[in-house]
Amino acid sequence: MSNPVVIKSYKGGIAVYLDESLAFEQLLLEVSGKFREGARFFGEARVAVSFEGRSLSDEEENALVDAISCNTNLHIICVVGKDPE
Repeated sequence: MSNPVVIKSYKGGIAVYLDESLAFEQLLLEVSGKFREGARFFGEARVAVSFEGRSLSDEEENALVDAISCNTNLHIICVVGKDPE
């Protein structure tokens, strides 16, 4: 993946596409930087967020939500997951 973090918006939420081959610590830095750069664009919206492209543990998911919250004024109301069944 040429860009390790891709953000796409949809009605009421944001989908964050993550590079599955990048170490999680590096990915976390990339997410923080990407959202810091876009903070003014996102404003103070209330959004749902989904993480796509790789499997995440609960701890990793929480770390990503914290990274987004610390670098923007977004209010994340829920994390949307996909049920493999």
